[in-house]
Amino acid sequence: MTTIRVLLFVVVNQDWSLYQIDVRNAFLHEELEEKVFTKLHLGHPQSSFSNLVCKLHKSIYGLK
Repeated sequence: MTTIRVLLFVVVNQDWSLYQIDVRNAFLHEELEEKVFTKLHLGHPQSSFSNLVCKLHKSIYGLK
């Protein structure tokens, strides 16, 4: 917390702009190094074909 207070103090005294970002989601759509496949979601137009899968190029929320 001390570091944050010092940074805020510097920002205010230098009259700089300050922006807030959501750091937890900063790497949400990171490029994948592994091959990852998933089933089509129920709303997809071709979800009735049970043998189709999607290859993911980027990670998605909740991917383990």
